[in-house]
Amino acid sequence: MFITLVSQDGQNVFYDSPRQVLSELIADYDIDGGVDEKAAYALRHRFAKQVVEALQANSIDSYEVAIYPDDVRRALSVRGTGVVAQWGHDIPLYVIATFYAPYSDIPLPEGNVIAIDPSTEMNLVSSLLDAGVLQSKQE
Repeated sequence: MFITLVSQDGQNVFYDSPRQVLSELIADYDIDGGVDEKAAYALRHRFAKQVVEALQANSIDSYEVAIYPDDVRRALSVRGTGVVAQWGHDIPLYVIATFYAPYSDIPLPEGNVIAIDPSTEMNLVSSLLDAGVLQSKQE
C-alpha cells in the first residue's frame, strides 16, 4: 500500500501508488500507464494549474486584494510567474513549481509560498498533501 487518504465524507481510502491517486483526481489519467510520459505530464500540469487557481481564488476571498499594489495582484494570478522574489504577505502565494528552479532559471519566491509540483506523480501527490488539498490518514 502506498498511502491512505481521507475522503470528503471522512472514509479511509487506500491507494497502491501515486498513479492510482492521480487517476482518481485527473480525468483521462490512465491507471494502467497507457498514456506516454509527455501526455501524462501535460495532464498533471493542467491539473496543477487548476489546483493553483482554485487555491489562490479561495485564499483571495478572505483578503481585500484591491488594496495590494499591482505587482502583488499580478503575482496572485497563475500568469504571475516570476514577478516577485520575496513574498512577505499574509495571503499565501500558490505557484506551479515547474515554473521555478530547479526546472527553470527563476528562483522560487521566498516567504509564504506553496508550490504544487506536477513534475512527477510522486511530487504532485506530495505537494497536494503539503498544500492540504489531500489529507492522509496517519497510521
